[in-house]
Amino acid sequence: KAGLAKRVISDFHTDAAADEAEAEFVRRFRNKETPDEVEERVVSPGSWDLAQLLTTVGLTDSKAEARRLIQQGGVRIGGERQSVVGVTVKIDSGDVALLQVGKRRFLRVRGA
Repeated sequence: KAGLAKRVISDFHTDAAADEAEAEFVRRFRNKETPDEVEERVVSPGSWDLAQLLTTVGLTDSKAEARRLIQQGGVRIGGERQSVVGVTVKIDSGDVALLQVGKRRFLRVRGA
């Protein structure tokens, strides 16, 4: 599959772009690293219920979905898995927190 993907990218773009795409894939999915470009949202500083924070910044559609993801271990803050519903996240002015929902959704949250 990787060889096919690389061949398709090199057909439509360049060999260099195919090599770059392969390196990015290996870094993100095999090595489980954070992507280079992560969207950032600004929230008001203070203590946030994790489920409410995930819903406010748009990582989940509802607090119920956020709670379910937290219970299943699908939420990380700064690389640490969160599995307890009702966790409070403190975000001070100027603080930055990296949120991850699932394997592919990342978001930086900055206190205003």
